[in-house]
Amino acid sequence: MNWKNLISEDIELVKRRNVEMKLWPMSQPSSSEVTTPSIANKLFMFSGNDYLGLSGHPDVRAATQKAAMSTYGIGSRGSPLACGYTSYHAELCELLARVKNKENCVLFPTGFSANLAVLQSLTSAILEQSSMKLIIFSDEYNHASIIDGCRLSKQMGRHQVRLIVYPHKNISVVEENVSRYINDDVMFVVFSDSLFSVDGDFCPLPELATLKQTYGDRLLLILDEAHDTLVTGEGDGGRTDQSLYNYADCRVGTLSKAVGLLGGFVCCSQNLSKLIINRARLLMFSTALPIPVVASAIASIKVGLSSEGTSLRKKLWQLVDLFVDGLNPEYKPIDRSPIIPIILNHEDKALEVSHDLALKGFFVKTLRPPAVPKGTSRLRVTLSAIHTREHVLMLLGCLHDHGIAGYQPKYKL
Repeated sequence: MNWKNLISEDIELVKRRNVEMKLWPMSQPSSSEVTTPSIANKLFMFSGNDYLGLSGHPDVRAATQKAAMSTYGIGSRGSPLACGYTSYHAELCELLARVKNKENCVLFPTGFSANLAVLQSLTSAILEQSSMKLIIFSDEYNHASIIDGCRLSKQMGRHQVRLIVYPHKNISVVEENVSRYINDDVMFVVFSDSLFSVDGDFCPLPELATLKQTYGDRLLLILDEAHDTLVTGEGDGGRTDQSLYNYADCRVGTLSKAVGLLGGFVCCSQNLSKLIINRARLLMFSTALPIPVVASAIASIKVGLSSEGTSLRKKLWQLVDLFVDGLNPEYKPIDRSPIIPIILNHEDKALEVSHDLALKGFFVKTLRPPAVPKGTSRLRVTLSAIHTREHVLMLLGCLHDHGIAGYQPKYKL
């Protein structure tokens, strides 16, 4: 066996399992439309994460241009701790901290790296205390970045770090284990997505808040709010218990979903931000976000917080209701959110429906093992405020052809 043979055999193994993934070059005439060489016609995009359509907003485009043409230029020229942290970065941190109701914010190149950095920093601090132990609790449906962060911490800590992956949203398992070890020299971290990226359901926020209230500073609660930042809001749709987010010690997120750009962030207390800045290798040895991206993020968030943002959120949630109400009962999701999984179980069926939708003008990607458990292959439909009622109704009509959506006269074009 040599590397050439091993690589060839692995590719063949992926093909036999029918889980081969490919990169498709696309052009995007607008936030809701794409073209790809494999399909002749224009496609309506129903697989993106641009939930408010802000990636192409005029204010965002203008901010990008202005920053790029200013004396700052394009690149940040170094890591944040070297020379890459500018007045633009500082302004974005202040804005995000205010949005998340925390004292400070630390920026990262991606949301993935933000999750890795938080766990690596906390584990590094624990390892300085030779007698201290750490138990990390992670929801079994957490994002891959949290999973990899947990694995990194476990490997770093060896005998000092224990990882408990609890059944999806089953906080009683966390409660049982914390109460069992509360009298030992143990610190606890509970890490959960706030809106799960594959199933589109929300974390049990009231139970997590109660857990934090019960155990105070012995337990650090971290929420990854990648998919609901700027998406959920009091009166705008989604969760009505927004104040409970404040019980989280760390509110992690990304600028690549509803903000429409690139980057990750951790909002937390001043002291915790200092710990992260001094221990996170992903901060120390990564180039800071490009200045035009940071300037664009500031503009995008300001739109999201404005009356226009409120209107976009309301429209988004109206489209969510329209689409979910049009699905047959067996395909309706547990929670309503802009992420709607249509579970078809078999990989071939999911690929067949996805291909048929593409031929009819809709770009809807499949999720197959190993991205999801075996036997739960699905279409992952995501909605955006940039979509129209007509887009959603036409998609429902195509899904009707596969027995997924029912005829609903009030939704006819």
